[in-house]
Amino acid sequence: MIFQLIRARAKRPVAESLPQSVRYVKNGAGGRWWAAAKARGQLHCGWWFLPRDLLQRLDLQGIEASIRDHYKKPAAVTTDVNAIKSLIESPSQHLWITFEDGYLWWCTVNDEITVNMDKHNESTEGSFWLTCKRPWSNRSIGGKLLARTDLPGPVTAVAACDDLRAQRVNRDSQNHSG
Repeated sequence: MIFQLIRARAKRPVAESLPQSVRYVKNGAGGRWWAAAKARGQLHCGWWFLPRDLLQRLDLQGIEASIRDHYKKPAAVTTDVNAIKSLIESPSQHLWITFEDGYLWWCTVNDEITVNMDKHNESTEGSFWLTCKRPWSNRSIGGKLLARTDLPGPVTAVAACDDLRAQRVNRDSQNHSG
């Protein structure tokens, strides 16, 4: 359904060049990373408790161990491990979406992450980011504005469901950010 929205009125060759899978990204608590992400053409992500050296080395075993140490519930571990794998293992194979400012935004990214080594900027920039290959857009390839109010319920339910899950995570990260 998301592909149909983004490809609305697109010329066939352009639409076919897009990745064939979609991933949703949350822009930090209350969208706090969105301004930097949109302005710089980046996709920002954050796991404040992960050691930066593990991210720099893309050490998935170490990252998973850190996530297991942080979360005690297996479901939370699985969710975060799968999310971070999508972000660091060939993220260019996905079309990335988010909901901000009343719109569905989408982009594609390059495969290399940049780790934020400045913990002071983590609240506004996240722990790491990916550079957009195709910049954030709130329009379909054919130019149709992707207003959240005009989208089908199943599409906007992605953000609503994540907002509920994020309340738990955000309470936790606010208690530990510094």
